[in-house]
Amino acid sequence: EATAAAQGQIKTLRRELEIQRSEGADETSWCREARAEVGALRDECGQRLAASRRVADERKEAAGAEWRAELAAAEARHEVDELEATVARLEEGHANAIRLNHEEADNASCKVRELERQV
Repeated sequence: EATAAAQGQIKTLRRELEIQRSEGADETSWCREARAEVGALRDECGQRLAASRRVADERKEAAGAEWRAELAAAEARHEVDELEATVARLEEGHANAIRLNHEEADNASCKVRELERQV
């Protein structure tokens, strides 16, 4: 937008220069004024461009931060999945240990009863 506005103003200055020339005006002083206006326009466009670049950089940084946050969340989900799998294995191992203890206790009870019968 700023560039288009500056280009429009430059075209206007060129038209005014042509008018001044056709009217026989002193081109030297008018050209100095026109150059000053063009310089001011150039400075303004430069400032707007710098501001646009800052905004683009900020957006780029924000997008990078968002990406890093998403990556961290994905890594955390992966760690949670791994922990859940580990807990499930531990629970299964615990259940198996309890079952084996019950089987050993039953076997021991059977042996005790058999020994009692023999006595």
